[in-house]
Amino acid sequence: IFFGARDLSLVFCLFSISALLCCRRASLEVRPRHCGTMPETPTSLVAGFSLTSPRYDQATYLGRVRHFIEMIDPRAMFTTKSQLRQSEDLLQRFRDGTLAPGTTALELWRARQRVEAVLHPQTKEPIFPLFRMAAFVPANLPIAAMMMMLPQTVPTAIAGQWINQTYNAGFNYCNRNTSNADSSSALLQSYLWACAISCGMAVGLGELVKRAHSLAPAARAVVQRA
Repeated sequence: IFFGARDLSLVFCLFSISALLCCRRASLEVRPRHCGTMPETPTSLVAGFSLTSPRYDQATYLGRVRHFIEMIDPRAMFTTKSQLRQSEDLLQRFRDGTLAPGTTALELWRARQRVEAVLHPQTKEPIFPLFRMAAFVPANLPIAAMMMMLPQTVPTAIAGQWINQTYNAGFNYCNRNTSNADSSSALLQSYLWACAISCGMAVGLGELVKRAHSLAPAARAVVQRA
């Protein structure tokens, strides 16, 4: 179970980075397609831009890939306050119908992407950079590598599981649905249970594999490493 989960996580991370590199140019050149017909403001005369509809056609596989590529674009981790403010101002001018002449749909899409990547959709407060969706792949790569490559001792197993669960808890908390008002004690209890169960299973299964003398040494080494 642990091998499969970690292996799939690593494959997903590598695939996401490869897709980002391969499709970035195409995502900027292909004219956006909308999958909805929601009403627009008068400034929808800027051809190809929408404040409400997705940039790419979500009915197609490629459209969904491009959508998620933009969501996990690592550059959003380094967005400055001035860049965020400029993007918010540009979108507000679009709503008010006071866009400067020559403003393009690409500039508006980039502004919307930056705002949605940085601000929580409900609180409208900036999300801590390491817990933004853009940080999911860069943050999980070293965690997965550490859990798979370090010597499989009890301290390293506990440390790896604790770091993994701590990051997951922080990520989920910062991107939580704020309409579900869970108490701090309930969140802390869930975090402690997750750490205890994952550490216990990692250590327990590791010790169980060591005692599985029926396994060949090579197979035992592979399972312990996983």
